[in-house]
Order: sequence, then structure tokens, then C-alpha cells
Amino acid sequence: MNDDSAELEYELSFTPRRTLSGRLKERPPAGATAITAFSLIYIGILWVATLALFSRVQERPSGSGVIDPGSCVVFVVLGVEMFVAGWLAARTWVALGPTVRAVLRPLMVLGPWPFVLLLGFGVLVAAGLVSGVLSGKLFHKPPISGSNWKLYELSAAEKRGVSYDAATVRCLELGDGWKVPSAAELPRFTPPFEGWRQARFWLAPTDEAPLQVWQECKGFDCTLKTGLAPKGAANQVVCFKP
Repeated sequence: MNDDSAELEYELSFTPRRTLSGRLKERPPAGATAITAFSLIYIGILWVATLALFSRVQERPSGSGVIDPGSCVVFVVLGVEMFVAGWLAARTWVALGPTVRAVLRPLMVLGPWPFVLLLGFGVLVAAGLVSGVLSGKLFHKPPISGSNWKLYELSAAEKRGVSYDAATVRCLELGDGWKVPSAAELPRFTPPFEGWRQARFWLAPTDEAPLQVWQECKGFDCTLKTGLAPKGAANQVVCFKP
């Protein structure tokens, strides 16, 4: 225990020193390499979560050419998360205990990346399984067409913003009878329309203006919303054939 305590203290306080050529003056202890590995994993988790959250709340359509102040805030948050990840990694190494540390130290001989790739893959698999169970849709993808509706395949440029007139033309290209659906026809989709995250598409106009449909999600619970003046541009075209 005493040997582990002394080694642990050295690992936590280790600061790499470099020569003028940029090489390390001394080889990092195995524990310091493990802390680096855990730090890289935590950075990946925190960054993915932050960018996913940012993509949910961002209203501005992609490709607008306008610098969103929110993007600058995100870069600051990502930088702060690097320091948070380092702190979490050190606390994790301490919390593992001497037995687990003794097992992991020899594995660090090849550096942090093999451990990062192995553990990172495990985290991704576990996260995928958990998210699938929570959503109730394990290995399930929403259909992109039905017996009376179809998602039109748009180019990458078109997905940056599709006007109502362009959506009408795209539906006509599918053949006789295909059109932009109305709000009343949306519940008649067979099978029922499940929607896609971040999707916005047009509905036929009311007396005032064309409608748009989009999703509002809280966790895995998503509901379709319609409105006369939604923010942003449509990025999908869904066509309906009565």
C-alpha cells in the first residue's frame, strides 16, 4: 500500500519536461499515461455531448454564412471541458484503488491510445445499447417512405434550405398525384409518420401561408409541431399521394 501511495502521488504530480528539440526528458510514469488516456476519453464524451446539445438548440440554418455568437460560446465551453476532463481523469485514477491501478499500469507500456481505443469502443457500444433501450427503438430507423408518402432525396445543397415552391416541384417530379401534404393529411400517412430529428418540411398552405412541420424532442420523446412562421428553412421534402 505504501509503495502504491508513493507511486500514486508521483503520478498525480508528474509534469512532463521537454528538451529544446521537444523530446521528453523522462518517460512518464504508467499512471500519468493512464490519466492521459482517461482524460482523452472524457474529452470525447464531453465534446460529443456538448456538440449534440448545441446542434439541438441552434436555430440558424446551416450554410447561412453568418457567424453565430453561440458558436463562439461553444468553443469556450469545449476549452473548459478539456480542463474538466483532466480533473475527472485524475479523480478516476485515485478512485480505482491500488488493485485496479496495479492491473492497468502494465497496460500503459504502449501509450494511452490503445487503451483509449479499447475503452472508447466499449463506451460507444454501451451508450448505443442504453440509448436504444431508453428510446424503445433498438436498431430501428424511421421509415423514409410508406404506401402513400415518401421522403424526397435532396442534394446536400438543397438540404441547406428548400423553399415551398421547390418542394412542390420535387413532389410533382415523383409522378401523377404526388403533392405536398396538408396538415389534415399528415395523420393519414401509412405507416404513421415518425419523423426525424432536425427535420423540417413543408405542408400545403392555409389561407395565410404554407406551413412547416418540425420536431420538438425532450430526451427520446419527440412530437411533431406545425406553424405558420417557423424559424429557419425547410431541409427535407415529404410528398403525399392521396
